[in-house]
Amino acid sequence: MWSEAALKPIVGARRAVPLHSICVAILLWLLLLGSGGSGIKADVTPAAEGGRVQLSQGQVFFVQVQSEGAPLEKVEGSVFGKTLLLGRSGGGWLGLFGVDMDQKPGDYVLALSLSLAGGKRAKREVEIRVSRRDYGTDHLTLPKDKVELTPESLARVEADQQALGQAWHSPSPEALWSGAFIRPVPGEVSGQFGRRRVINGEKKSPHTGQDLRAVMDEPVKASNAGRVALVRDCFFSGNSVILDHGLGLYTMYFHLDQVKVKEGDLVEKGQVLGLAGMSGRATGPHLHWGFRLLGSRVDPEAVLALPLP
Repeated sequence: MWSEAALKPIVGARRAVPLHSICVAILLWLLLLGSGGSGIKADVTPAAEGGRVQLSQGQVFFVQVQSEGAPLEKVEGSVFGKTLLLGRSGGGWLGLFGVDMDQKPGDYVLALSLSLAGGKRAKREVEIRVSRRDYGTDHLTLPKDKVELTPESLARVEADQQALGQAWHSPSPEALWSGAFIRPVPGEVSGQFGRRRVINGEKKSPHTGQDLRAVMDEPVKASNAGRVALVRDCFFSGNSVILDHGLGLYTMYFHLDQVKVKEGDLVEKGQVLGLAGMSGRATGPHLHWGFRLLGSRVDPEAVLALPLP
């Protein structure tokens, strides 16, 4: 549940009233809705601490909003300069929010706008504090021919990046997943999320997913139910599959030896997407597994830890 300090009801130009007791909280719910004896129940996970939701770079949280009276017809939200997707879930509304791995540390506000039956409206704000996370850095020295790309390879990489970006620009407006996410293969983590590399003195893109140990042609399973948004053979990531899980949440499965699904397929949690391999630029068989949430690069471990409905 949102803490009293983190949850700030707003009615017109009224100043937020301190919530010192359950009775006062109920009174503010009534003021928010104007009349009718209805209230709004809102939960955020992870819960607020010290008056704010405390998050680090790469972390994920979700909000559930329900009305105990007049039905919620629509819930809209924004944070980090982004418009957020919220969908109907279990009689209420659910939204997932991700803190990009490079989000600037500081204080932010998640703003929610609620439309209720009968033309009533309400607003809520919750304070968020983002802290810096040290992912660590690897310094490598490699031959130039292993680092520099030919014009042909560079053109292919640019086309791959465009295709990958387009894959998560049209997310499903409803949650397609079912419960908690699972690991696609049982192997241990061999490459940490967020790890940064400096090659021959030049900073390179950080590691935006996890590398999981896998043997050649080991089955790779869908982390949750979703729709296949992209199947593509990419220069760096090889045979790649992206799943759309709804509300802006996507998973990525790279370096596959074989792909067993096609774009547009609806898949269930645990369904085999393909076989692990070392396609693309890989030195051995493994699986690169990553998440995107409304464009934010988030830690797979953070998603696994969420008790999603």
